[in-house]
Amino acid sequence: MKNKIQILLIVISISVLVSCDKEVFTGVTEIPPVESEKLFVSSTPPGFRIYVDDKYMGVVTPDTVKWLKSGAHKITLRNNLYLHDTVFNVSLTEKVLTKVDINLLTNPNFYGKIYCMSLPSGATIFLNNVNTGFTTSKQINGLVPGNYTVKFRKNLCRDDSVQFLIKGGQYLEIYKLLEDTTRSVNYRTTNSKITSDALTKIIVDKYNNKWIGTFNRGLFKYDGKNFTAFDNGFLGDARITDFLIDRRDRLWIAYSTGLVVLDGNNWSTLSGNLPSYVVNALEEDKDGNIWIGTYAGLVKYDGVNFQVYNKLNSPLTDNNIQVLTLLKNGSIAIGTSRGGMFIKNNNNWVHHNIAEDLAEDKIANNVIDIIEYNNVLWAYILGDTFEGTRSSYIKFVNGVWEKYSLPLQFAVEPVSFYIDLANNLWIAGKTGLVKLNSANQAKIFNTQDYSFYGNYHCTSVVVDNSGDVYTTTLGGGLVKIKKGNY
Repeated sequence: MKNKIQILLIVISISVLVSCDKEVFTGVTEIPPVESEKLFVSSTPPGFRIYVDDKYMGVVTPDTVKWLKSGAHKITLRNNLYLHDTVFNVSLTEKVLTKVDINLLTNPNFYGKIYCMSLPSGATIFLNNVNTGFTTSKQINGLVPGNYTVKFRKNLCRDDSVQFLIKGGQYLEIYKLLEDTTRSVNYRTTNSKITSDALTKIIVDKYNNKWIGTFNRGLFKYDGKNFTAFDNGFLGDARITDFLIDRRDRLWIAYSTGLVVLDGNNWSTLSGNLPSYVVNALEEDKDGNIWIGTYAGLVKYDGVNFQVYNKLNSPLTDNNIQVLTLLKNGSIAIGTSRGGMFIKNNNNWVHHNIAEDLAEDKIANNVIDIIEYNNVLWAYILGDTFEGTRSSYIKFVNGVWEKYSLPLQFAVEPVSFYIDLANNLWIAGKTGLVKLNSANQAKIFNTQDYSFYGNYHCTSVVVDNSGDVYTTTLGGGLVKIKKGNY
């Protein structure tokens, strides 16, 4: 039986003074119906916003909506994780609590599905680190909405993964180009624990640890399995410019605002003893002295004293020392930014003004790197378009500087040189990595076949104790070319 609500009208007589031309209303005012009905809505899963007649009621399932009119209402359940709303109608009865429970798990539209593809195909599919038992290409249905990680694993390829959010009723295609690791591997911030993709220097210690400098994230070490970043108060965001491992196995680290030394587990800074905090180059001579090239001069450190050489007290014509190289006869080759090259042997200095020696070719005096290869001194000189000077490889043959061109179809502007134990000259260049053998045969590495992805601006190169080649790139991470593949 329908409940009736009794309304008690109380009429209160009030004396009112009115003018003779006014009438007093003595009728009965209608009272609107009271909105007091309740609706309890629950759902599986919970957490859906409740709308009544397209108005959000400020609650989510499970909860009770109050102050509703009796009669028919449109109910909408909405959640951002689901593409489709759930809509149904209810009829509310006076003074009766209406309860509705919706099981969304029975509706196939509330599950997501993905189609997994890889190149090469046949990769095992892991979903949130659980082996699905499927291989690419494969569609996987019935995914509860939420965040997922799909990982692909295939023999002789690098594992790779994709993170994504799947919504109810959504279909996604997941695709990965798997890196072939049979001959090379690339380490980037997206697939490893390296701190930056912009790398500047690399050196290998006797334990086969790779010490790697970055452009703006300091120093990290790679032991062949793990990457370890170092933030000792000096190197957190430093730009590493050079490394040196001395005869006592100390690691010297030059960077754009100082110089630090790692001796075992102990760090020390020598920055305050230098004429400039900008340190560009490091070298150790045959007597164990450490030579330090700075923006404001050359420094010799014998373990106790710091001796500074500059334009005021030495034959140097330029204080900006960019490169230092120990030669086989014990001399130190010194490259400057504008003054050419100097060879220092004890107290004897020899100045090589490249611009004057090769004046007819307008060669610059900006020395980028120096190396002694096959008993011949090599260097690369970088020109300046504004000054009208040219860049060139040069060799010092029979007491005369001469230009040299790599036997390649296009020019490679080098950043640094390296010689391996097989007497190959490696050139880390802005257009790739070059190997030049003693027979003057050159090969360039700068394609995806050798794990160069997007950026092949190489900055340094080294061959480790296992025979693998490692090269740092300025934007493309770290590239390893495995032994036997170069």
